[in-house]
Amino acid sequence: SKKGRHGAWPATEYDDVCGASDELMNGCEWAGGGYTFSRSRLYAILINEGDGSWTTEPTGCSEGMVGRWAMCPTPYGIAFVSPFGVRLTTGGPPTTLSDEQIGPLFRGETKHGFNPIDFTAPTMLKLAYHDHELWLTYQDQTAGALRQLIYNFFDQSWRSYLFGEPVSCAYSEPV
Repeated sequence: SKKGRHGAWPATEYDDVCGASDELMNGCEWAGGGYTFSRSRLYAILINEGDGSWTTEPTGCSEGMVGRWAMCPTPYGIAFVSPFGVRLTTGGPPTTLSDEQIGPLFRGETKHGFNPIDFTAPTMLKLAYHDHELWLTYQDQTAGALRQLIYNFFDQSWRSYLFGEPVSCAYSEPV
């Protein structure tokens, strides 16, 4: 938006971030900078403080997102779901958060009684951050059930959480 006028964005002021064949997915603010994902990579949004103009440029993160809601900023970086797993980036090459514990779910395999992730339902892939934990919500391939897996940044491990009623996403609100 225009400097000092958030939400004022005339249709004449736009910038092509990625090619027409690469869908722009979602973005966020992290560590004072703006970032936006396409299906194939992460872009930095660079603001010229002098006149409020902006440009974008590719970052070192050359993995994109699989669903519009499959990302969230955390104090540790930007978490996102790529076709290869849950990743974390600070703008450079991403690190993996989904190792052998849940990695097979991204490759179409059942693991610990959990069915694989249904990538044909990208709107069901969601990430949320709360209290040093990353909540992954996804629809599984077999039953179409919504599942929650939680990554703890302190012990760097995943656990599952089963609600009595289906939950479409996790939401964190400061108290």
